[in-house]
Amino acid sequence: MGIFGLAMMFAPAVGPTLSGYIIEHYSWRIMFYGLVPIGAIVIIAAFFMFKNIVEPKKIKLDSLGAILSIVGFASLLYGVSEAGSDGWTDPIVLSTIIIGAIAIILFIFQQLKADHPMLDFRVFKYSIFSLSSVINIIITVALYTGMFLLPIYLQNLVGFTALQSGLLMLPGALAMLIMSPISGILFDKFGPRPLAIVGMLITVVTTYEFTRLTIDTSYNHIVLMYAVRAFGMSLLMMPVMTAGMNQLPQHLNSHGTAMSNTLRQISGSIGTSLITTIYTNRTTFHYSNMADQTNTADPFFMNSFQAAVSNVMHHMGMTAEAAQKYVSTQIFTKAQVDSNVMGINDAYMWVTLFCAAGVILSLFLRDVRKDKKRKDQQHQKQEMTLLPAPKEANQDVR
Repeated sequence: MGIFGLAMMFAPAVGPTLSGYIIEHYSWRIMFYGLVPIGAIVIIAAFFMFKNIVEPKKIKLDSLGAILSIVGFASLLYGVSEAGSDGWTDPIVLSTIIIGAIAIILFIFQQLKADHPMLDFRVFKYSIFSLSSVINIIITVALYTGMFLLPIYLQNLVGFTALQSGLLMLPGALAMLIMSPISGILFDKFGPRPLAIVGMLITVVTTYEFTRLTIDTSYNHIVLMYAVRAFGMSLLMMPVMTAGMNQLPQHLNSHGTAMSNTLRQISGSIGTSLITTIYTNRTTFHYSNMADQTNTADPFFMNSFQAAVSNVMHHMGMTAEAAQKYVSTQIFTKAQVDSNVMGINDAYMWVTLFCAAGVILSLFLRDVRKDKKRKDQQHQKQEMTLLPAPKEANQDVR
């Protein structure tokens, strides 16, 4: 699972670096054109290299379940993805979310009653799998929001290029690349709980550091914090998922994997939309507060404004009207940038609180392999007690 995590964690992390280089030097369409030959290679390789590990079973397609799942998940994901830009009260957003939620609820009930469910929700009967799923949702939200907010800060506010923004994430990607198999080894030795607690604590601390961003925060500091944050997440993702999968019986493994992937996609979309809403609303809130401080009826503001206008007229040789327009533009631009930075800080604070909940949940993780070993030992003891007592050796009798 640690080696498997190389692709699952490294690919999304290295993607921004490659796409930043392409956007800066070529057309953005190449990012999609370039996937065509890669996809063709994968199809050809899969045709010759993939082999069935278990014997395929002929299973009748659950038509009703398929329709409900497609309508439910597609509508929900579309609604929450549009909510970040159009708002949660938009009629299309609300209608698609409601339709998606109703279809998913019907899908769950239909699957629980089905003899051969397409996606077996009975996996949530297993406590550690359910707990690990919740922790994985938290990790996914933290990962996706970090990858979403940082480029906004770096490119839109600070003025870095797309390549510089992508390169900032590269050390974090390398940390995940190196630590993914190592975390698998550590999992075998120590179990999931120590890794989850340490990883979540690192994630909480580094995420909190991103709540203190300013327009003057150094590039190197952000690189370091992002790399350490990625290191913490690399201790978490695969070990926590493995801990949950270990509790499932063999016949539910495929359903557990499908459920984990589904939850990851949904939580990533919903989390990004929620964080976008928080960022937008808090930016508007901070900008309104700054606008209130630039009231022309306020004598303190007017004295500062007139002093700035006089300074511009003196040093830049502008007329009074041009200087007033220049100073007003500078105030407007600074208010926009500062309010956006503060909005990003507030969004990261919510992510920090979300991750802090993950620390608490991590305390309840346990290594189910020990449970199985303990049951095996108890079973052996029961078998020993059921065995007939050994006959005593014959003794000479005088």
